[in-house]
Amino acid sequence: MWKHHFIISGVLILLAVPIYLMDKHFLKPSQGSFIALDFRGVLALGYLILLVLHLSLSTAWLYFGKDVSLPRAHLISFPVSIVLLVVLSYGVIILFESAERRQRAAILENRKNLYDVINLKKWWYVPNADHPEEVYVKLTFGKKGRFAATIEGWEEGEYGEQIFVGSLDHQIQVEKGETVTTILKVRHYNPGDVKNVRIFFYLFDKDEGSSVMDLSKFYFDNPKSRGNGQDFYEQLPPPSPM
Repeated sequence: MWKHHFIISGVLILLAVPIYLMDKHFLKPSQGSFIALDFRGVLALGYLILLVLHLSLSTAWLYFGKDVSLPRAHLISFPVSIVLLVVLSYGVIILFESAERRQRAAILENRKNLYDVINLKKWWYVPNADHPEEVYVKLTFGKKGRFAATIEGWEEGEYGEQIFVGSLDHQIQVEKGETVTTILKVRHYNPGDVKNVRIFFYLFDKDEGSSVMDLSKFYFDNPKSRGNGQDFYEQLPPPSPM
């Protein structure tokens, strides 16, 4: 019986080779896809875990069981191993999600101390508020980074039309403690009176790309909170005279 058990186990172990090759070939990212997802390793790893569970269960059953036949040990151990694999995979997913939630909560809690890193001192229209061509913003920064900004002007009401948008020509590097006055170039889309202005400031931690320490602070009328730790909100002051 043990001889046949070792033969079956050897065959199952050798099957890992073609399964590994199938994994590398069929699960590789497809060429030309906009989003190339790489699932290589999922099939091979899943089979190896299933193999370990199956061989462990069948061997233990044959060793400790009384009058257990070889076919029965393998036929019952295999579905039981599949169930254990599913339960184990689900448990690992739950643990990773829980750890990720705790890490994210800790990051957001720490980020609340960064509320005043971006501080709008004043802003004004040029040449005037009726038809601005530029918007000047004066800010101070509590940490260095790569700065970007945009502005939107809307009619009054939730469904009002967008009157204009504006932004920096390019991102700029700022230093901790620095006061900067920048110009947002304005582009008009519709005529009308602007009643609702929103200014969005972004401070990126790295010279390129994104980071968990990137900051976003949005100034608009009557924010309901100070933000969620990821994005910060503050009441937009009225525009200053030139």
